[in-house]
Amino acid sequence: MAFVKATQPSKEIIDYLLSMPAEEIADQLLKKPPPKARKVFNHYNISKPFELVQLDILYLTNDNNFKYALCCVDAASRYKWAEALKDTKSSSVLKAFQDMKLPIDKIKTVNTDGGAEFKGVFHNFLIENNIRHQVNKIGYHPHLVENMNLHLAKVLYKKQMIKELQSGEPNLVWVRDLESEIQNMNYEINDAIGMEPYKALRKEYVPQPLFKKNNDMLLHYNVGDIVRILLEVDQYIPIDVGDVKKLERRRATDTKYSIELYYVYDYFNNNGEGYYYHRVIPITKPAKKENIFPHRFTYFQLQKINIPERL
Repeated sequence: MAFVKATQPSKEIIDYLLSMPAEEIADQLLKKPPPKARKVFNHYNISKPFELVQLDILYLTNDNNFKYALCCVDAASRYKWAEALKDTKSSSVLKAFQDMKLPIDKIKTVNTDGGAEFKGVFHNFLIENNIRHQVNKIGYHPHLVENMNLHLAKVLYKKQMIKELQSGEPNLVWVRDLESEIQNMNYEINDAIGMEPYKALRKEYVPQPLFKKNNDMLLHYNVGDIVRILLEVDQYIPIDVGDVKKLERRRATDTKYSIELYYVYDYFNNNGEGYYYHRVIPITKPAKKENIFPHRFTYFQLQKINIPERL
């Protein structure tokens, strides 16, 4: 339990937060998790490229009937691929997978969730090519590709959000930016393996980080920190845009944060669970228990907003 007393932000801080320009808001929502967070979630034991690749579907906005992206990650090198999709039929997913031009003869295992898009002709293709199809249990998604989905969604939605904030109109464009953003991800140093994925993919073996989870690695925001809340699907507001009747980000990889700003009232750990809960209050209300937002949030359901030191 945090024993620091929460206080409502000053008028100067509130005025600053409510007047932040669109680009600054988008940049803050896109920033990387701290090194501590990356250490917790970037771990894997596969060291040989193409020994295991993970696939998942990323749900995006409707850009000229393209609404999904098939995302792929090589577990050893963290190299990434992505292809835009108009539907999630097994045949469409197979074609997108083939368009990625992975060396099929080198792949040992493909890891996916149990979705119908990875059954049928897609599953049969893997079996015919002597590739093991590792299917996760219901509710469990391959975590490396989920992390890719999260980062990719943030990058693509950042560009949409800037245009929306500047024009006041919804923006659905993402397909034209997909290839360049994937290339950027492959040419940036990956914190888990300490090198660029495009270089790691060429190696015979890629050293993997040691992973040991303990209570010292638990993550929390501090009392008084300013945050936005990651919205759930049922909190989205439907928008009519021509033939598009509803804009929604429908997966855990969504980056749709609340417009409203909050400050952390306290944080606590229940019965030794592996994470902290946070309780928050709208920035316009004083630090009283009756003003606490009626939900508790983990570290990754909040996004901190930085305040200049001069305030």
